[in-house]
Amino acid sequence: MRELIAGFEREAKGPTLDPDRRATIEAEIVAAKQAAGELIRRISEWKQVCLLAPVRRLRALPSERQRSVLTGARPPVEGKNHGRREIG
Repeated sequence: MRELIAGFEREAKGPTLDPDRRATIEAEIVAAKQAAGELIRRISEWKQVCLLAPVRRLRALPSERQRSVLTGARPPVEGKNHGRREIG
């Protein structure tokens, strides 16, 4: 995106454009930069919502030991494999 806008800026500063057309293109470049910045901001916000929120919810869940205390279920077995058999 930066390269694209930089190319437009170089073209706008070239000697082939009349001053009115140059001013119009420069205004459009400024507007494009602002729109690109807004798009990046929105993408960052959605990244926070869509990718990080589920991780935060998972971290907020009680651990297996805490769940066993809350529900009265048998606590997990301590040890190397937490009571699971090794396959192999």
